[in-house]
Amino acid sequence: MLRKLFFIFAILIFISLSSSQGQTISSHNNCENNLSILDNTRPLIEKGNQVFVIAYRGKKENSVKYSLRRLNAIKSVLGDKNIVFAIGEKLVTKPKVEIYIDGKLDLVFETKSRERLRLQLCGELY
Repeated sequence: MLRKLFFIFAILIFISLSSSQGQTISSHNNCENNLSILDNTRPLIEKGNQVFVIAYRGKKENSVKYSLRRLNAIKSVLGDKNIVFAIGEKLVTKPKVEIYIDGKLDLVFETKSRERLRLQLCGELY
């Protein structure tokens, strides 16, 4: 009986964790749309929440310069006050940038390999 209760409890925790994932945004969207979505996190940063930005290299990317470029794009929009920037491990999928606010995944920007994030005016890609 105790084993069944433990199993049910574990399933409930898994469901609650999987439902708390952040919004995934494709970097191929309109530049201004991506920028406005990212700007929505600005009030949370100004409140003093802990913010972590982690850039992951994709399958076809051997250099960390792509991750650094993506981190700099986020930094140019949000600044670097109260934000921790980091480079994650290389993935076997598409490259992405994850933004965590107070330990919870808030935003995920996915890109194609070797592609810059589209966060400024469409003529100026980072």
